Amino acid sequence: MPSGPNLPGSVLFRYTVQSGDSLPAVAARFRVPAGQIRTFSGRLFATGFLSPGQTLLIPANAMEWPAARHLLPDDEVVYGPNAAAFDLGAYLRQAGGILGTWHEYLPSTEMTPAADISERVALENSINPRLLLALLEYSCSCVLEKPAKTPQDGLWLGTLPGGYRGLYGQLSWAANQLSVGYYGRRNGTFAAPLRPGARVKGRLGSRETGSLLGDVKRLTR
Repeated sequence: MPSGPNLPGSVLFRYTVQSGDSLPAVAARFRVPAGQIRTFSGRLFATGFLSPGQTLLIPANAMEWPAARHLLPDDEVVYGPNAAAFDLGAYLRQAGGILGTWHEYLPSTEMTPAADISERVALENSINPRLLLALLEYSCSCVLEKPAKTPQDGLWLGTLPGGYRGLYGQLSWAANQLSVGYYGRRNGTFAAPLRPGARVKGRLGSRETGSLLGDVKRLTR
């Protein structure tokens, strides 16, 4: 595939290759033919992974661009060594919010601490538990605070599609959505990036995404 940067009449956007990127995925993400993507040096292969750090030149066609930088690094989204070292129970107790003492009934473990539920969802879905806590804090301020009223009917994240209730059910739904977005972005099947100021549905829609990002960064430091 040609590697020269010249595409007559085109405005080019520079994209830095991330770990796990492939040419078809990048092309799908930016909605351009793979044959129009160029690089300053090296060859671009139609199959296999691209080299992290490599700069791609992508035509700026009429499309919606994703954020110029990652809002969160990958290891703050997926469950990895960074997440495994995080003592979720100790953090919730120290944070002083309602989840530090909250228990919920699960058929398999009966009355179960919120920390154990959150950790279970994180492990089952390979999602960083700190990101799940950030979503809870964003939605109900229940990680760092003790609200005057606990969420009614187990709606910690508000009313969700499918009627999911309870801490386990709602966090499992959220973890699944995060996986869809994360891995969809990786393979180019998800092209609807969340922008600061955009609105999202449910109780989460009562605040802007900029506020959500603030909670994520505060709880994932």
